[in-house]
Amino acid sequence: MTNTSVRSEDDEGFICSICYDNFTNSGEHRVCCLKCGHVFGKECIEKWIQTQKRCPQCNCKALKRDIRILYVKNLKVMDTAELDRVKTDLQNSKEERSRVDLSNAYLRAQVDCKTKEILRLAEENKRLKLGRSSNETQEVIDLELGSVRTAESSNQQNNAFSSLRMPKIQLVKHFDIKEGNARVGAYNEWMNLLVVSHGITSALYPNGCYGIKKINSLDMKAFQSFPVHQRALRDMAFSQGQNDLLLTVGLDKKAVLFNCNSNCPVQTFTTQTPLWSCCWNTVNHNIFYVGSVMGKITSYDIRAPQEPLSTLDIPTNCKDAVARIKFVPPAYQNQAFNMSGLLIQKLNSMWFCEMLGGDDSDPRFHQLPLEGPFLNADFEPSSRHVLVSSRPKVSMGLKVGASHVVCSLGKVYSELEERDVFSCEIVQSITGGFQEASILCRSALVSPQPGQVYVAANGEGIRTVRIWDVANIEQKALVRLNQDAALDFVPGKVNEMNFLGIITDKSVDVYDMK
Repeated sequence: MTNTSVRSEDDEGFICSICYDNFTNSGEHRVCCLKCGHVFGKECIEKWIQTQKRCPQCNCKALKRDIRILYVKNLKVMDTAELDRVKTDLQNSKEERSRVDLSNAYLRAQVDCKTKEILRLAEENKRLKLGRSSNETQEVIDLELGSVRTAESSNQQNNAFSSLRMPKIQLVKHFDIKEGNARVGAYNEWMNLLVVSHGITSALYPNGCYGIKKINSLDMKAFQSFPVHQRALRDMAFSQGQNDLLLTVGLDKKAVLFNCNSNCPVQTFTTQTPLWSCCWNTVNHNIFYVGSVMGKITSYDIRAPQEPLSTLDIPTNCKDAVARIKFVPPAYQNQAFNMSGLLIQKLNSMWFCEMLGGDDSDPRFHQLPLEGPFLNADFEPSSRHVLVSSRPKVSMGLKVGASHVVCSLGKVYSELEERDVFSCEIVQSITGGFQEASILCRSALVSPQPGQVYVAANGEGIRTVRIWDVANIEQKALVRLNQDAALDFVPGKVNEMNFLGIITDKSVDVYDMK
């Protein structure tokens, strides 16, 4: 059989498609390729290009300078088309199963919420019936005794009964923010320092800027303000490693480390997009995370500020902003959930980024089966509960206020991944909050004492704050504000007082939670 005769399929990976001769490792017929990737003998393809100027297989334009020598000892083409197709089908099947699992989890969560709501309403109905029956009995007795109570005394008794069910929340101090544009706050128990972001206008900054106001929680006195950002400040967090170090992020595409002792910025990190959120790694105190308006999370090390450590791309097609991020540390004593990672709130989805090995080199994202769009997310480390607040929506033609869902983090074994994976179980679901939310008003999980967990959020009125007890969903307190809606809640402790700072656009109110 000659060299130009048709070769068997087993030899096709060793022959030149121009001359049908074997490739060689050296000489004029050594193996080479073009930019398009097709392989030929060097002498054959050089002669071909002199006249044709195109690849003999795909007809792409080719020049002599496009020829590249391949340094191989042996070459044989393997047909992997079928294998690639099977891999693609397998990946599509895994993605479809993940979507189905997420949908099932969301439906289970909705069923749990509705079931708990039905049980709560049934208990409320039972309580009202018992109250009505006792009132009727008492009225008969009073009529027989000739001492029917007046409406005024009845109202006084009702108010007294209500006050017994509510904890005492007393206003300690009111601070006016004359410049306005107050937005977020943070508290440092080590320094007894409450900081609040707001706008600053002065002769030094004719175009205006944004900074922080310091409030001493020991004597409840406010200090002067300090400029930090050129545009609106969106989030801040104190470092647990260096207690006087405050991390702030803003719409000026900067993350700033501000020293609260020297009252000046010490490091500035510039990003490509405006920033909305930030948090510290509470295990490695040198690392912090920032969330951008484009939906990405970037990590930095304060010891190497030149370049970011890594960028986390959340697996979603929607590039909406990362509105809140919270670091969830591992809890080795908690067998139900000892994973560490990031709780991520985007505008339209909620995620938990599991960090295997304690860092973000191998992140795994899990979407929480909750319905958005979302207002806020919070994490309470002592109870390890997660609070997720959703925007007001229309349900069955009726406007419904903001919903607040308290979840318990957990893990379940996945047969698909053959390991424990993240899961969340709804502990309590609360519906409330004013129905017109034009901006992202934050809610908060507050734990003034061990075993006590409350949800603080805006109430039905635009100037009211409600505080619910997670254990029994009873409305625990009503706070009436002098200003507009509460934008952020900052819990803290000084000496023996557990307080709650409520931030509005032009004020800060500090309440004692007795």
